[in-house]
Amino acid sequence: MADLISGTHARPLGGQCECGRNRFPINISDISCEGCWAEATGDWEDAYDFLHLTIDERIEINGKVVSLDGPKAWIRFFGELHPAVVAGLGKAA
Repeated sequence: MADLISGTHARPLGGQCECGRNRFPINISDISCEGCWAEATGDWEDAYDFLHLTIDERIEINGKVVSLDGPKAWIRFFGELHPAVVAGLGKAA
């Protein structure tokens, strides 16, 4: 498994989230092969069972909200990101 990219050590990655009919910008941190934290400008409306993420304008993956903490949500990916992709995102951050 690839190492976690900790948001405390690198700037968050930009991204977009599509949930139902909503689309909004997010900041992505603590990304791993299995999931990430996503921070929106306001509180999340719901713990979505399905959402589509665009990470750093180049990676697209589906997932679901597993837990909410105000404007932050832990998102579990459906499938996994390849460890080399996670490592490349760490270099971009």
